[in-house]
Amino acid sequence: MLVALVTAAQSGGAASDCALTLMLLALWPGLDAVRRRSIWRRIGTGDEVASEILARASETIRGLDLRRVNWIAATILRNIERDLIRTRQREDRHQYLRSETDTDDIPIDGGVSQATASPGLLHGDLVRIIGTDADLVIRVAIDGFSQAEVASEMGLSEAATRKRYQRATRRLRDVLQEFR
Repeated sequence: MLVALVTAAQSGGAASDCALTLMLLALWPGLDAVRRRSIWRRIGTGDEVASEILARASETIRGLDLRRVNWIAATILRNIERDLIRTRQREDRHQYLRSETDTDDIPIDGGVSQATASPGLLHGDLVRIIGTDADLVIRVAIDGFSQAEVASEMGLSEAATRKRYQRATRRLRDVLQEFR
């Protein structure tokens, strides 16, 4: 059904907009979940996030390569969420680089507050806490990559990556529970 809707949405014919609308309705529960998670992650306000998701969903459906996709709904939803996260991270990086820091505000002793901790310090702390899976946790939890993407990047199976990620986050939660 989804293949037929995507094909019709990509046709550009008279039924194209109708098929796109039906496809969006079919994906509605997943799109709503992406919207809620994006608002929770503070990617933007509710209206901004909803507008961005709708635009990305329409663009993704119209450009989807059906020869390369098996799980249409999951692919569309994960791509939208991943792209939203990456866009926000890119904007935050640019904003950070553009920010003008008064040199008088920089501590002389090189102390780093928790709010401005460098990625290197975070990586070092995670290696100390969870070991060699620190890179895996950073790529998935902070950089917004899927476990499958990280698995192929690290040359591991998806199952092994999922297990390693679960163990690492469990160890991290246990250590963080000690501070509460």
